[in-house]
This record gives sequence, C-alpha cells and structure tokens, in this order.
Amino acid sequence: NNQQSLSENFDDQHVSTVLEILKVAGLYQSGLRDLETKTRERLVVLQQRMFAHNTQEKELNEKPTQFLLPDALSVVEIDSIITNKALGENSHSASANATSAATSTSSTASAAMAGSGNATGTTGDDHDSYETLQRLASADSILYGESMDALGALKRSCHSLVFDVCSAVPRKHLSSITSMPSWSSSDNGSGVDSYGTLAQPYITQVGEHILALVQALEPFATSMESLKIANSVMSGVRKVAVQPWKDLISAIGISNDTIVDRLMQGKELIPYVNSGFEEDDDEDGENGGGEDQDDEDLDDDERAANDFCNKWLDVVGMAVTGRLLERVMRIPRLSPKGCDHLSADLGYLVNVLAALGLPNHPHPLINHVAELARLDKVSFQNQLSQRDTSLPIVAAVASMEQRV
Repeated sequence: NNQQSLSENFDDQHVSTVLEILKVAGLYQSGLRDLETKTRERLVVLQQRMFAHNTQEKELNEKPTQFLLPDALSVVEIDSIITNKALGENSHSASANATSAATSTSSTASAAMAGSGNATGTTGDDHDSYETLQRLASADSILYGESMDALGALKRSCHSLVFDVCSAVPRKHLSSITSMPSWSSSDNGSGVDSYGTLAQPYITQVGEHILALVQALEPFATSMESLKIANSVMSGVRKVAVQPWKDLISAIGISNDTIVDRLMQGKELIPYVNSGFEEDDDEDGENGGGEDQDDEDLDDDERAANDFCNKWLDVVGMAVTGRLLERVMRIPRLSPKGCDHLSADLGYLVNVLAALGLPNHPHPLINHVAELARLDKVSFQNQLSQRDTSLPIVAAVASMEQRV
C-alpha cells in the first residue's frame, strides 16, 4: 500500500527529501571517523607515556639505591599504570595485589619490569600492554566494530529508501505487464510492420519518469556541502538494483546466483548478443566512452554533481532493465503482433537510456531481446542451434532466448 501510494503521488520533492537522509548517514560516518582518529591519537600518547614510565621504572629497578615511595604520581605514571591494568592482568599483577597497599603501585611496576630488556624497555605484562596499544593505534585496527556495523546497516537502509522512492513509478508500471492482452493480440490486418508500432503507455511512462529524475536529483546535487557529505556514503549503492536481476535468472530457470553481477555489468555479453553496440573496450572500466569527453567542459563542482546524479540514474536504470527483462520472461505467450509490441517497447527504453549518456547503458540484453522479437522463426531457430552454452553467462543468455 505504501509503494502504491508513493507511485501514485510521486513528486520531485519526494526525491529531494529522501536524499537528505544520506546526509544523516554521512554525518554519522564523519563523527565516527573523527572519534576513531582522536582515539588513536590518545593511544599514541599513552604509548609514549607508558614507554617513558617503564623506562624510568627499569632504571630504578637496576640501581641498587633505596627507592622512596613518592607523595604523588605524575600524569605519565598514572596513565601508564591504568593503561596496563585496563589492557590485562596476569600473575604479576596478582602477586602485586598481595603486597601491602602502600607499596602496591611500585611493586607492580617493578615486577613488570623484571627480566630481560627489549626495544621498548618493557617486559612481561607491560610489554603485552605496549604491543596492544601499538595494535590499537594502527590505522588498520577496528576500534568500534559494533558502531561500524551499525553504520553499514544505516548506509544500506538509506540507499534502499532513496531507491524505493526513485523507482516507485517504474516498479508500479512494470508490475502487471505480463498479463497485458497486447502480447497475444493478432494482427489487425493493417499491414503495419514492427517499425510502425508505437511503444505502449506503460513503457513511455517508465521512460518519462527516468528522464524526469534528472531534474529531481539536480537541486540536491547543487549544494556542494550536502553533496560532499552524501557522496561519502555512496559506496555499494548499486547493490539495491540486484534483486530484479536475481528474479530474472529465476524466471529463466537458472539457479546460479554467482552470475548475477556479471549479467548486470553486461560487458561480457557483448560478443554473444545482438547488443547494437560495437566492442570498443575503452579500458576505462565503467566510465564508458563519451562520458569523459563531456566532463572536460565541467568544473570540479559540476562534475561532482553530475557524477552523483549519474550514480542514482545508473541504479534506477539498472533496476528497471532487470525488472523489465524479468517481466518479459514471464509473459505467457507472444503472438507476432505481440513481438512487434515488445520490440517497440524495448527499443523505446534503449533510446531513453542512451539519451542519458550513462556508462553501461542501455544494457546489451535489452537490444538483444528486441532484435530477437523481430526475427522470423527460422532465423530464431538457427541462432539457438548455434549457441555454445559451455560458459555459464552464455547459458543464461541461451535460456532467455529459449524462453522468448
């Protein structure tokens, strides 16, 4: 009910509002990182104080002079003693506790200093405590594991919320297309071929929504302060688009979840499908061909805003592609006229995604299925018979073709 209400009452302001939640996650992450940094700085100070205290204790222990218990302890000594206690006690501490209260501090330190020296001037418990401080102060250590887990959950929730709002309209229009009568309709005798068939209303509404998202995303992206905070928690955002692709491989009878990411990326498919694109391995990975040239005319702020909008358009476009293909695979029957409709619908989406200029869009499978819908039966059968399905990802394509 919430999804239906969201799709029916969708407004650009909804997008701007939910994007603010990314700032919440970004500020939480920034605060946690600042806390970790300050904690590590404090641990380094404790290391230095422990080293100084232990060095002094070792020197006193080695001199045969009488040691008098001081009236007060310095900050360095207090820090060192408390740190050593906090990081672990063993038999040395236990025996020290058995001594009189007046000399417990001195005897604990002396007992810890007993034995052969090392680079830090420490042995026994103190050495273990010093090494623990070194480990905790290193940049690789995780100081607040539960807080980091909570941050990860918060980021995923924020990604899902923004995605749900941005994709609500396409999800609504794609949900019931499998039962549309146009798929099994017969030719009305007009003699109009597939190139004269117009895209159906459901796909035009999806396409119009995707194009309108550009304007919905831009107001948030124009604030550089907000953008910097939001971009800090954008890693892994593409995962919200995975579920439609999992549903797709389920629809074609494939149980190998390991190919989902490869199928989403689509680059491996280009040699095996009628993608409508030339193989131009740009060696820029996901940055595509024309994207970098377009960015040359932008300043840093404009480029950052452009990248942010493109990330969300990529996520929504990828999810729409996977969901549309999954819905197509579940159409019970396609008549020749239904194939014309399918080819026109997919061709429309290809044009919409191409107009956005996003890397890896439109996905090669959209154009491939559109081309399949235009083939006559003999050509289709010939293509199926020539498939080498030894590769899992090619086997998935063959399963889609069989389903069509």
